[in-house]
Amino acid sequence: IEEDKALSHICDNCIGHEKGTFRTTRNENIQLSPCPACEILYYCSEECRDSAWQHHHKAECY
Repeated sequence: IEEDKALSHICDNCIGHEKGTFRTTRNENIQLSPCPACEILYYCSEECRDSAWQHHHKAECY
């Protein structure tokens, strides 16, 4: 995964955006946190982080 500043504004799992009109979650105050391993991809919740890990991120994380 290449590091990109845009990735820090979007949840890798649900595509929730912390600002702008493309918000896809009901929570108006999304606070994204980086993956604790790679610190490149961000997640809006532990649930999204865990789901992404099981579905795809485990294979791409370093």
